[in-house]
Amino acid sequence: MKIALLYLMTGGGHLSGAKALAEVLESEYGSVDETVLVNGFTDKMPIHNFFFETGYRISSNYLEFMWKFYYAVSGTKFVSRLTRMLTRKKVLEHISSVIRDERIDKIVVLHPMLTTFAREAIDKARPGLPLITVVMDPFTAHGAWFYEPNSDFVVFSDQLKRVAMERYGIDERRLHLFPFMVSPKFDHRYTDEEKADVRESLGISVDSKVILLAGGGEGLKGAEAIVAEFIRRRMTETLIVVCGRNKVLQSTLNRLVHLSKRTNILIFGFVTRMPDFMNVADCIVTKGGPGTIFEALSVGKPIILSTYIPGQEYGNMRFVVEQGVGWYIRSPRKILKQASKIVYEPSVTEAARARVEGLRLRSGIGDICRFIHEFPGA
Repeated sequence: MKIALLYLMTGGGHLSGAKALAEVLESEYGSVDETVLVNGFTDKMPIHNFFFETGYRISSNYLEFMWKFYYAVSGTKFVSRLTRMLTRKKVLEHISSVIRDERIDKIVVLHPMLTTFAREAIDKARPGLPLITVVMDPFTAHGAWFYEPNSDFVVFSDQLKRVAMERYGIDERRLHLFPFMVSPKFDHRYTDEEKADVRESLGISVDSKVILLAGGGEGLKGAEAIVAEFIRRRMTETLIVVCGRNKVLQSTLNRLVHLSKRTNILIFGFVTRMPDFMNVADCIVTKGGPGTIFEALSVGKPIILSTYIPGQEYGNMRFVVEQGVGWYIRSPRKILKQASKIVYEPSVTEAARARVEGLRLRSGIGDICRFIHEFPGA
């Protein structure tokens, strides 16, 4: 049974979700299931890649007003249809060829733009092929996730399930509720010995407190100002900054650290050891993306949200604040002030961690993979 996992490189959450599903499916059902990771855009679609992927990164990180406008208008069916019309030919051909050439038996979509294309490609290349859409936004999701009703949907909250039924008319029988999926790599909380090994590998002394700045695949918006404030305040903690694929951010921060001659600031690009960084951190500063939030909560860490993408990440920010498992703070000075409280005031840390434990979070990835595996094929 061949299962195609479709994603786009708008942020890191869609690809990381696809990889996490592939890892568990291959681990649990590898004797009967084979996964194929499929980027909805190929290298031969430069306009698509620039407009959607580069445009997403620039607008969401640097031009918030433009992103708000795009998010609002793209949520209308007219603009959605226009976008599909302009991008349809090449994307449809690409997905159709994957279905035929790879002999796909099931399709799982992890990006809102691709569900309608996947359905059309299925009808063209192999009618009857099952289609499952994993809605990666747990609370406030873009309407495009639900514009193709002829799909089954994995959702992560009762709130979104109600919205799908009441606003978009999705049949309740096609909506399947699971806990948010987190890679199994974050299920394990490190022992003191394992944390010591990570510290040694990074050159961090055993008594140094650690603050982690991470914002997913595109880096953390405003990280430059937070690092500059960290330097200005002459803070003595170890600061780890993960820039993801954002080469501009990484280069800027490297120059800033070099000029400051600070040795307690570690700058990284795209990494595969986020579980190490999160487990060793005393405080995590991140954005409102669901992946990083639930990964941090899974390892039991209180978090500070310094920013969120309006629209799709608003519900995530409200969840963190209303559940008392973190703070939403925009000012770099106030972010670092709160980080110091988390690091040095046990009452603050213990209260936040107690609320994290009180959520009794568990990853739904095992149940979701079982659902995909058992879902009737063509």
